[in-house]
Amino acid sequence: MKKLKSKVVSEIGRGMVEILGVLGVIGVLSIGGIYGYQYAMNKYIANNIIQDAALADTHLYSLPDKEPFPWTEINKNFHTDKIIEIHRDNEGDGYVRVKDIEEAVCKHILMMNNPPRMTLFNTEREPFTKCTQVNTIVFAFNSMRAPGVNCESGLDCIKMNMYCQKDYKVCQNCPEGYKVNAQADGCDIVCDTTSQTTCHLDGTYWCCDKNLLCGDIVGLCEESDGYCEYKVNQQQIDIKSDCAYIYSQQAQTIYSDCQYRFQNTAGGATFEPVKDCAKGQYCNLTFTDDKCQDGLKNESVGLMYGVCSAHDLALRTCRLKSVTNPMSVKKRCPKGQYCRLIYTDELCTTPIPDSNGVPMMYGVCSDLSMATNSCPIQSISNAVTPIKECPRAKFCHLTHTDKEYTTPVDNYGAETLFGVCRKKDK
Repeated sequence: MKKLKSKVVSEIGRGMVEILGVLGVIGVLSIGGIYGYQYAMNKYIANNIIQDAALADTHLYSLPDKEPFPWTEINKNFHTDKIIEIHRDNEGDGYVRVKDIEEAVCKHILMMNNPPRMTLFNTEREPFTKCTQVNTIVFAFNSMRAPGVNCESGLDCIKMNMYCQKDYKVCQNCPEGYKVNAQADGCDIVCDTTSQTTCHLDGTYWCCDKNLLCGDIVGLCEESDGYCEYKVNQQQIDIKSDCAYIYSQQAQTIYSDCQYRFQNTAGGATFEPVKDCAKGQYCNLTFTDDKCQDGLKNESVGLMYGVCSAHDLALRTCRLKSVTNPMSVKKRCPKGQYCRLIYTDELCTTPIPDSNGVPMMYGVCSDLSMATNSCPIQSISNAVTPIKECPRAKFCHLTHTDKEYTTPVDNYGAETLFGVCRKKDK
C-alpha cells in the first residue's frame, strides 16, 4: 500500500502590531489633511476680508461729499459676512474697520500687513501687532497714519490731551495708567503718589515702591542699605523784574486861538477874521502857521495866526492842546499794584541813573501802600544733588563729611555730605 504524502501549507497574514501601525499612519494623514484644509480655508477667508476692505475703501473715496463722518456700516456684495464700516477723519483720510475676525484668520491678515500699501491699526489708533480670540482691525490703504489728527510735534496734540505718535504722525491717547508728557511726544507712567516713587532715566519713567530706590537701569527698583550721600552745590538764584515800561520823548501839540486873512488889493488892504476871539478879547497876531512855529514878518500877507488875549495883556504863547504820554507799557502789574521802576535791565542788576530816563525801564510790582525794591525770585537751584538717596518713606539725615563717618559736619560744610536714612516720623 502506498503512503499518502501530506503537504503542509503555512497561512500568510498581518499581525496585530502591523495593523495598528497602519491605522496610526492613516490617522496622522487624516489629521494632517484636516489641518491643511483648515489652514487653507483660514487663508482664503483672510484674503476675502482684505479684498472686501479694499472694495469698501474704493467706495469711500468715490463718495461725492468729502466731509468727515463717523464709523458707518456699509452693505455691499461682499465675499464675507463680517461687519464692515467706513470712516473719514477730520484730516480727510479714509479708513475701513472689520469686526469679529477669528484669531486664526487674523494671523493670516497680520502676516499680509504691508505698509504703506496696507497698514493695520487697532481701535485705539495704535499699530495692530497681536491677534486675540476675536479681533477688530482698522485698514488704511496707501497710508501709514492712523485715524485722527495729523501732527508734526506735540504742540499739535497737547490741547486735546493727546501725544504725537512720531512714526505715524498722528495724535493718540496714552494707554491706561499713563499720562501725556510735558513735550506731548510720548507718555509718562502715572505712579501712586501715596505708595510709590516716580523714577526717571533717559526719558523713560517707571514706578518703585516707596520703600525701594530707583535703580540705575530703566525699570529697576533696589533696596536701600540705610546710608545716603549728597553733593553740595553752589546755589543759583534767578531774579527777574515784574513789570517794564518803554520811555520815549514826550511830544506836545500847540495850536493858535485865532486866524485873520490879510490881503493887498488894488483898492487897498483887506483884513478879515477867519476865526475870531471871544467877546472881550482880541487876537494878538504873531505867527504865519497854525502850529505857532514861524513868526510874522513885515511883508507877511495871507493867513495870520495868533493868541487870544485880554485887552490889557499881550499873550504871545500858543495854548497847549495835547501832550503825549512818554511811558508805554511793555509788561503791566496786576490790578491794585503799581510798577516801581528801578532798573535798566530785566535781571535787576543795573539801577536807573539818577534823574535820567532810559529807553527801557524795569521794576517791581508793589502794593499802593508799599515801595518794594527787590525783584522777585524766579527760581532757586537745588542746594544739594543726590548721589545715593533714601527710599521715599525715609529722609536722609546728613551728619558727616566722610564715608567712614568719623568727621561730623561743622559750620563750614563740605563738598559732599554723608548720612543715614531715617523714618520721617522720627
